[in-house]
Amino acid sequence: MRGGLSRKILIPTLVIIALGLVAVSIMEHLNARSILRQELEKRLDREVTLTAKLIDGWLQARLIDITAWSRQEVLIEALTEGGYYGRSARDGAENLLSNLQNGYPQYEGLFLANLQGEIIAISPPTINSAQIHLADRPYFQQALLGKGVISDVIVSRLTHSKAFTVAAPVTAQGKIIGVIGGVIDLAAFNALFLDDFRVKQYGYAFLAEKGQQVIGSSHNNESTLTGQHYQAALHRIGTEKKGLFRYDG
Repeated sequence: MRGGLSRKILIPTLVIIALGLVAVSIMEHLNARSILRQELEKRLDREVTLTAKLIDGWLQARLIDITAWSRQEVLIEALTEGGYYGRSARDGAENLLSNLQNGYPQYEGLFLANLQGEIIAISPPTINSAQIHLADRPYFQQALLGKGVISDVIVSRLTHSKAFTVAAPVTAQGKIIGVIGGVIDLAAFNALFLDDFRVKQYGYAFLAEKGQQVIGSSHNNESTLTGQHYQAALHRIGTEKKGLFRYDG
């Protein structure tokens, strides 16, 4: 009788203890997952913020490059002098651009163009440079307004690859007489800032331009990211200055 009573008390007690242990285990597991998720989110935020600052600083440095080079006297002479001395100045301008490109390999090409968008000097030399006209390029028109500019991603007429151009006006006696520009290959740019993310096992990083078009990914899955399934996420990313949100993609 006493044994039966003991069993009736012991078994429910053990069940309650077991359920309690299970509940505690589940709570600890959930807390551990929550803490881990918070830590991963903080790390992700730091990495993305740092990379964004690096990109901003790098692009600003390229604007400083081009703007500083626009003041070189030989470039001004190449745009203003005619006849024999003009030809000599253009040779000098090409030599300068060649030396600059050797010293700054991030540029796929450097060019000097007159107000009509015709190439006056270029590096590296392009056989059909005389047939290249830039007057219709938005970045060229913006540079003619008097300030340095970075173009959208376009197919370069100089390199025939996806790239963006950094351009600045060349002035003489307060008047704009031409435009100097540097072409930066998109693939090289992406490798510079996305390669570090290739080692991530469970995620990837991607770059998108202001029109929410994905232009690079650390996992080379740009075509997937431009699909309809990702449009809502890209729209949210493109319309918010900064933030973190979860998306089941």
